[in-house]
Amino acid sequence: MRGSGKSVGIDDSGYLGKSVEISPMNCLRTAKTTRLVGKAFSGAVLDPNFWQYLPALGGAGTVVQGLGQVTLRTNGVGTTNIQTMRSGRYVAGCANQFRTQLRHTLAPTAGNIRRWGPHNADNGAFFEFNGATVNVVTRRVGFADIPVAQTAWNGPYRLSYNPADLLIHAYAIYYTNVTVYFTIDEKLVHTVPATTLTWTGDTNLPCRFSNDSAGAVDASMEVRAGSVNRLGEPLTRPQYRHAAANSALIVVLKYGPGTLHGITLNTVGAANNIMTFYDNTVIAAPSVIAVVNTNNANLSQMNFGVSGLDFYTGLGYVLNGGLTAADVTILFE
Repeated sequence: MRGSGKSVGIDDSGYLGKSVEISPMNCLRTAKTTRLVGKAFSGAVLDPNFWQYLPALGGAGTVVQGLGQVTLRTNGVGTTNIQTMRSGRYVAGCANQFRTQLRHTLAPTAGNIRRWGPHNADNGAFFEFNGATVNVVTRRVGFADIPVAQTAWNGPYRLSYNPADLLIHAYAIYYTNVTVYFTIDEKLVHTVPATTLTWTGDTNLPCRFSNDSAGAVDASMEVRAGSVNRLGEPLTRPQYRHAAANSALIVVLKYGPGTLHGITLNTVGAANNIMTFYDNTVIAAPSVIAVVNTNNANLSQMNFGVSGLDFYTGLGYVLNGGLTAADVTILFE
């Protein structure tokens, strides 16, 4: 009870320092977890529909999946990395969460760098074994990485983590466009406040794991799961765009990730009038989402399921091929 009985909440001063509150309409404010990218590692083969080697494997590095986990091993001098095919879309007003269960087979060691978190080559945040030093790191495009060693972490449980115990740990990174929280085994170890400059150049981030040895170091990371999740609803409210003019150039509906919900054909086009949708802001064949023949009088609507169809780079279309363009409404977010 806070504020002379006018506000009810659950304080959590030992974890993220936040509270659960009620809304002005007496409803408990909660957020469900929505997985955006990543998955558990089931089967004997890394699923190429969800994961990619980025950057490419190098030297003696190997990635082996089996028994419910994937193992990134350097085998001496080697580069071994996996990253989700897509990035987790960030929505203003919600926090995203990277989460993994991971075990190291070797304590932090000179000649080896291990990283895990929501990041890519340009932006993001991650835990890091850099030689014998244990860091949390934030990365922003065009700037040098900002590592903070464990001895300088500011969280209440910063010293409870033993990186040399070789046990499984649950690592999580919660992030908004203002703050990044690093936790290990549900305990807060460090917080990065972005009070002046932004901490990253892009909050739409993939899930990445990397293990690189420049010396003869045989180190393994055993990853049981890895994902980026939204602490909030899976969908926002969509918007629409009306298309009724032929163009050989791409028309960009949105830059960055989003969801395509449906296409309504209001009036059919002339013969051979084709509308092509891209998960891109430029015309690129590998990123085609759908090709619609607008002359099909039997086609009035295309719906992409209850949750819609996610795109990741952007959403654009090209409408051309007939003397008379179709009249189309596109619903997306």
